[in-house]
Amino acid sequence: LRNGSLSLNPRSYHSEKHIDDLFKRLIKISALQESSEIPDYGWTLLSLFVSCHDLRQSETPNVSDCVGSNEQASFQELLRLLEKYDTKDLITKKHRNVLKLMIHGSTFGRSEDNRGNIYNGKLLKYLLVENTEFSEIDIELAYIACDIDTANVAADLKDYARSSINVYNEIQNVSPSTISAQNFFGEQQEQFFFELQKFDSKLCGLAFEVGKEKNAPLVKQISEEIKQFDSSLTNDEVVKRYIALVNSLA
Repeated sequence: LRNGSLSLNPRSYHSEKHIDDLFKRLIKISALQESSEIPDYGWTLLSLFVSCHDLRQSETPNVSDCVGSNEQASFQELLRLLEKYDTKDLITKKHRNVLKLMIHGSTFGRSEDNRGNIYNGKLLKYLLVENTEFSEIDIELAYIACDIDTANVAADLKDYARSSINVYNEIQNVSPSTISAQNFFGEQQEQFFFELQKFDSKLCGLAFEVGKEKNAPLVKQISEEIKQFDSSLTNDEVVKRYIALVNSLA
């Protein structure tokens, strides 16, 4: 109702389809023999993360904090939902702290806080430096949560391209200025795929690394070709050529 297909302002990427994709990735992880290491409460927390980590998508950016405003607001909304519906306190204070780590840690990009602390990719590693109370399994759960959020890199090439176009369209729709498709699918796509996105959890590495490695040379080729496009091409023309490149290589 807020961001999905029934919304008055549906989002191209952060919709119910994104939630479906993340649950499919969880199912793939659960099929691994090594997934027996995950305790029952872990699957519950991961499911809550999938459902709630993107509840808020229109918050005003806070440039003085590495944790994204959307992530902070999404966690606060999850807390309100738990207060209303978790009447038996099945999600304990410890569980809520892990959920906070998951959601705040899923802030993604390259930035620094007002003290000059720099992070690349997931914010989670940075947050763990100052939060040492978590157990090894809870840290693994947080890494799994953040990893599945960017595991589109391991999807079938056409599915990966479709998700990247959805991200581009969503950013274009909410941005006050026009976003260059050539820059997005060229330089920025390379930066995301090869510099920022990494699988830090053991289980996601097992489930998705092979798929990413398969896509890597194709994404590299596509990005390099897009960077060489004539700069006079319109954004729509760049997207059409991007799709054609993907179809020719898939």
